[in-house]
Amino acid sequence: MIEVTFKNMPEFFSNAIFHHLKLHSDSFVLRQVSEVATSDIHVELNFDFPNKRLFGKFNVLIASEPASVVPWQYKRSILNKFDLIIPTGKTRRNNLSLTEWVPFPYRFQTHTIDEKLRTNSVIMINAAKFSAHKESLYGLRRKTSKELFKMQIEYKLAGENWKMPKTKEIRERIWAVRKEIRAGNIPDFREAFSDFYYRFPEYAGRVDNKITELSKYKYALVIENEPDYVSEKLLDAITAKCVPIYVGENLADFKSLQNCVIQIEPKVSSILEFFAQENQQVYVEKKKYLDNVENYTNDIDFFSLENCSSKVAKIVFHHFIGKK
Repeated sequence: MIEVTFKNMPEFFSNAIFHHLKLHSDSFVLRQVSEVATSDIHVELNFDFPNKRLFGKFNVLIASEPASVVPWQYKRSILNKFDLIIPTGKTRRNNLSLTEWVPFPYRFQTHTIDEKLRTNSVIMINAAKFSAHKESLYGLRRKTSKELFKMQIEYKLAGENWKMPKTKEIRERIWAVRKEIRAGNIPDFREAFSDFYYRFPEYAGRVDNKITELSKYKYALVIENEPDYVSEKLLDAITAKCVPIYVGENLADFKSLQNCVIQIEPKVSSILEFFAQENQQVYVEKKKYLDNVENYTNDIDFFSLENCSSKVAKIVFHHFIGKK
């Protein structure tokens, strides 16, 4: 009997991983961390507290959050605590000098979109967040939003906390700096405190349904937390048949998605240049490809729960068996 535990992971994902582990061997038994003192295999989704005790004899880290969010997770002293590390981005895998990676699962669903309601130009949907990490793109979001508003191109910003009280904002920015220091990194103060006095007049409030809101716009500006993985933000835009202006991981491995997406380098000037030019023909070509889901089904399936959980289970099984 091989006892398996999960922590800090959505139940739908942990159950799917365990299901695929059982396909490799009937010896696997799922346990709750409250039921046993230790387990044979323990899987953590991100390592949120640096001093936390690991629970398993064979410990696995699925690193889905980037260093901009959890900087201490990528300290060598933390990574060395784990027997197996599975990052959720190809660039992140390369940065960590690993050989394997899996995407984080996305539940893609087909939605009925009323194209007559797609009357607005561009939207960015993100919560307001802060980081002092050198690779963070939070500051790029703030700067780009500010400049797009100045262009008067029917641009809207949506999401949580863009109008938070300044006292709270100061605490959030200071905490971002403290996290980097705690991780033993040199904080990027310019990133942490950029656009402190800007009030975001383009802010349109939070949204209850991202897909519904995105379907009102021609373009979705998608800027990842860090350019080392593909998150749900890009896939949400594609689900809404909203042409993504994408700043994130290189999509060279996703040939079909490349035909849906306008990928731009992480510079404010590059993003502004796109909107300053005549881009209707580019939009029409991308939108035509995007409207036919069959064009990119294979790339979307790569992010499915079935594929992601199967890959995690296979990697865990082979590494665990190999170490015994």
